[in-house]
Amino acid sequence: ASGASGAAASGGHAVRLNVYSPTGGQHAVYHSGVEVLGAEYVFGGGDTSFSGVTAQRPRVPPPGSEWVFYQTVDLGVARCSSTEVQRIITELRSEFPARSYDLTARNCNHFSDALSKRLCGQGIPGWVNRLAGLGSAVRNAVGAASAPAGGSTAKADEGAGGLAATGVVARSIGADGDLTG
Repeated sequence: ASGASGAAASGGHAVRLNVYSPTGGQHAVYHSGVEVLGAEYVFGGGDTSFSGVTAQRPRVPPPGSEWVFYQTVDLGVARCSSTEVQRIITELRSEFPARSYDLTARNCNHFSDALSKRLCGQGIPGWVNRLAGLGSAVRNAVGAASAPAGGSTAKADEGAGGLAATGVVARSIGADGDLTG
């Protein structure tokens, strides 16, 4: 079997991309998070030196966000232990500080792509982050200044990912990836 349904039978962990839009339907801009081990991992910006990566309940937009769940895309299977999955997530937490968030160059979808590639060797579908790619190309074409070192051009309440980070409540994650609280 393939995808999420065959994950348990094959000894791996299903890796899913949960996609959100402003309307809950097809749109030009999307927010995403990667679901694995019963939690959904997302990236959002903020004025803090802490990680912008948080865990939330899968397919449930954080309280206060304006995103609406749109669809789940089965990305593949992580063929490693739960401990290894948690190690990969911990590594990415340090690589994605909240201050590094940039609407076009380093948003929630870039994080989802990086996590997916590390877990199952496959990135997210191109349509999910297409608008950010276009924005980045325009920024480069007009020679706009890039984000200041250690800073961000987008506020935590702006853009694809910032709104999703608004209202995210830190939760305890057990060794098995289960959310508590």
